[in-house]
Amino acid sequence: MRKPTIYEALVLKLGRTPTDTEVRTDVERIKREAIDDLARQGKLPHQRKHQRKQKRAKCDMAIQSPGFQAALARQGATQTAGGS
Repeated sequence: MRKPTIYEALVLKLGRTPTDTEVRTDVERIKREAIDDLARQGKLPHQRKHQRKQKRAKCDMAIQSPGFQAALARQGATQTAGGS
């Protein structure tokens, strides 16, 4: 069974046909609550962009580390030696 629409839920809650203003107010409340939930979880678009930048910075730092560079050089040396 499907969930009732916002309009149907308001009809059940109020016991009468809701006015346009009441429906509009309820829709705005639902949207506001959804945005608040996403903000608390850190999933708003501008928050996610920041997380991607942090991940990219960590990855860039790892690539620049001496250990990674040495492993990359070893891998290149083995491929060159094995490929010849």
